[in-house]
Amino acid sequence: MSKPRWIGFDLDGTLHDMVRVQRTADLVVFSEMSQCCELTAEELRQTYRTVNAQHLSPDFFANGLSANEHRLLRYETLLNHLAIRDDYLAQQCIETFYNSFGENAQLYPGVETVLQDLKDSDFLIAIITERPHDSAEHALDCLGLTSMVDLLVTTGGERLSKPDGLFSRALERMDTTETDIALIGDNLERDIRPAITAGMNAIWYVHPDNLPQTVPQDIRHATTLISDHRDILSLI
Repeated sequence: MSKPRWIGFDLDGTLHDMVRVQRTADLVVFSEMSQCCELTAEELRQTYRTVNAQHLSPDFFANGLSANEHRLLRYETLLNHLAIRDDYLAQQCIETFYNSFGENAQLYPGVETVLQDLKDSDFLIAIITERPHDSAEHALDCLGLTSMVDLLVTTGGERLSKPDGLFSRALERMDTTETDIALIGDNLERDIRPAITAGMNAIWYVHPDNLPQTVPQDIRHATTLISDHRDILSLI
């Protein structure tokens, strides 16, 4: 790999454990909501995901709605499904969710040091994520990354998902070519394959607990598998 000028990162699952933080925040929200119905917090969480299946796909965020608008839509869909009539409960749920997210969001061990080393070596840092734009800004702030990031490119801001061309749009925003960026992501189908299609150098981060036995044959020539963020420094 020739030395790139930009280092691009996916956000959720690559730099922090979004699944854990979101599940924690959801259970706090639904514990409060359970006081208004006969379902447990876990039953509410499962019902929420079922009735909002179409609203939870990353592709759905390409509609340009804000994070609050997305979350309000999902909570109102759940409340309507449960026949709960409360004009303020959905807004209260949003506030509770973001408070919990802010309290529990944390980077994977070693990420902050790696990012600082990259900045000290004059690399430019881009975050490319399938989130509403304001949601990504909030997450970066909670994780303490705002000052380290030179460019934030989001599905909500660009109205494009990663498979539909978000990486190519990111290159335009960077005013650079695909050979001038290394992309690190954790999702094979939504990070690595689309990045390779866009011509980027792709580094596939997999948490040590979830390492695959092998890299798929069709991308083996185009990506490197890592389970420690510190390995990024030696690869670039």
